[in-house]
Amino acid sequence: LKAKHDELENARAAKSASLKEQETERTRIQSLEKEQKGIIAGLEKEKKKVQAELKKKRNELDKLNAAIKREVEKIIAAEKAKEKAAQQANKNKQGGKESGSYKEDAGIAKMSGEFQNNKKKMPVPMTGAYLLVDKFGERNAVEGKGSVMINNGGITLKGTKGAKARAIFEGTVSTVFHHNDYTCVLVRHDKYISVYCNVENVRVKSGDEIKAGAIIGDVTTDVEDGNPKLLFQLYREKTLLNPAEWLKL
Repeated sequence: LKAKHDELENARAAKSASLKEQETERTRIQSLEKEQKGIIAGLEKEKKKVQAELKKKRNELDKLNAAIKREVEKIIAAEKAKEKAAQQANKNKQGGKESGSYKEDAGIAKMSGEFQNNKKKMPVPMTGAYLLVDKFGERNAVEGKGSVMINNGGITLKGTKGAKARAIFEGTVSTVFHHNDYTCVLVRHDKYISVYCNVENVRVKSGDEIKAGAIIGDVTTDVEDGNPKLLFQLYREKTLLNPAEWLKL
């Protein structure tokens, strides 16, 4: 009986120790779960903050794209009005016979042909070393996360100190305009329009005839990382083109 009693006591002690160990483990797991919930809550809070910042950036980019598009439409409308006036003047001059001299102008025809023929040969619109940091089109603001989309109407190039914006082709400066913190220069190449944004110390003005490679201005330094960043877009009339298909990147 004593042996049986001792056996029961030992079993009871072992069970008590096991229960105590289980309670300790349960307390540890609860503490870990609480810590994990805190981490998740912190990440969710940070995620919302990042999403808000990205949405703000997307809205700013959308507004800039819209402003550029409006300027492009103004240029095209002005060109059409000029063409119509020239055609009417020629018509009046030649006694009611419509003249095709405007369309057949050798300089315009040559410029148009050269622009198209130089596809993939045109220089990068920034001097010095560069890095393509944002491509053309719509993409996820955060890789693998589709909650916030960014739509870049062109490409974004990051350069080195002293980088300058340069013309990719000969043409006429159509306009220099400001939108929020951006200064943009639009250059007309017959049916094509190249757009250079985030430029300062602009060296050209509306109406200037410029050559390929001409310096347009200094590329503005980005306040976030201290590097010059240029937003470049390319239009064919009102249609946005992918600059990467035209430039020698």
